[in-house]
Amino acid sequence: IYDTATPTALAKFQPTQIDFGAALVLQRHKTNKSLAELKISFKSSAIREPENFISPEIMSMIKENSSAQALILLAAVAFEKKRTILLEYLSNSSVQVEVEPCL
Repeated sequence: IYDTATPTALAKFQPTQIDFGAALVLQRHKTNKSLAELKISFKSSAIREPENFISPEIMSMIKENSSAQALILLAAVAFEKKRTILLEYLSNSSVQVEVEPCL
């Protein structure tokens, strides 16, 4: 996932003030090197509350570039705790990700 600053003419549609990039390798089956198992589902409602386990500095980065939402998922995997997160997806929907660590 990556995104760069939006040209001025498009900024009102997709405001992006900072460059951001992240990578995560996903595969169909769990292996002995897997960090977490993800169960992904789409929801027909928008997110009301932002994730509260993320630092304010990271949340401000997400506000400046929506691609930085990947940091929420990466943090959930890194914390090695079972957790369900919601990520923004389109205008009136979201993606729910259940993160189950592979300990």
